[in-house]
Amino acid sequence: MKRKINLVGQNTLTVSLPSKWVEKNNIKKGDEIELLEEGKNLKLMFGSIKKESALEFSFKGEDIIPNRAIFGPYLRGYTEIEYYYENSKNYNKLLSSVKKMIGFDIVEQGKNRVKLAAITTGNDTNFLKLVNRLCFILKTYAETVKSFLEKPDNKYSVFLDFELECDRISLYCRRLINTREIILDNNSDTVFYNALSLFEQIGDDLDDIIDYFKTDSFKKYRYNNLLAPLFDLLNKSLDELFVKINDYATKKEKIVDPKKYKELASLRNDFKKKYFETIKTDAATAVIAVHLFSSINKIKQISEELF
Repeated sequence: MKRKINLVGQNTLTVSLPSKWVEKNNIKKGDEIELLEEGKNLKLMFGSIKKESALEFSFKGEDIIPNRAIFGPYLRGYTEIEYYYENSKNYNKLLSSVKKMIGFDIVEQGKNRVKLAAITTGNDTNFLKLVNRLCFILKTYAETVKSFLEKPDNKYSVFLDFELECDRISLYCRRLINTREIILDNNSDTVFYNALSLFEQIGDDLDDIIDYFKTDSFKKYRYNNLLAPLFDLLNKSLDELFVKINDYATKKEKIVDPKKYKELASLRNDFKKKYFETIKTDAATAVIAVHLFSSINKIKQISEELF
């Protein structure tokens, strides 16, 4: 949208705020806004904005840095996190973990000391694209897991890539919400934050299937066709969720396709029956079914918030 620059008095230039944006954010006379300079661009922010902040951790002896001390501060919006440790294994853990932290990198290091810091800021114009990409990655991940179980091999690297990308996008988007680098209405903040957390957990469910496959339990495993309806429902549910997310974000009027929803309702009604059939078979098939059951229920949870 375009706005004209107005001259007030002799030297003051002003510009009006879009009325829809003002109404959406409940802005009133006397409220304060934040103007952030980014080169030639000027970003207007309203609400609670995270300031630059630093955090320091110290771990003694053989202590290994827990994930919550790495990803927790990143999610909360800290811009610098410094770690002191005695166990040299912690360096490799930090080096591996920072790969999941978009916009962060190791900026300083010394003997038993590492500092992580933000090197880039977020971009709200990419937020919906990132959420859509996460949905697409999960669908591709599920399809790849199914193909792998049908014809297993020892090539696990592709699954590590899926796991890394799911974690990266989910963590980054939640950080953007927490730091207010994207501006959503209050309800959308909650909806998208919950959805992103559940997306990461769906990725974990698929990770667990592959991790279990690496054990002796799967060495002689033969794919059980009873799993096909569960994979099919997971695939269709992710497709439906992709549409719902975009409709919700763009406030597009919902167009109900009776045939499509009747098909999904039928699949869901048959879902538990198929699930209970699979867990009565071999233990390996039961493990897969449990994780698929968990993933599909998480998608249902997300869908209920995207009414």
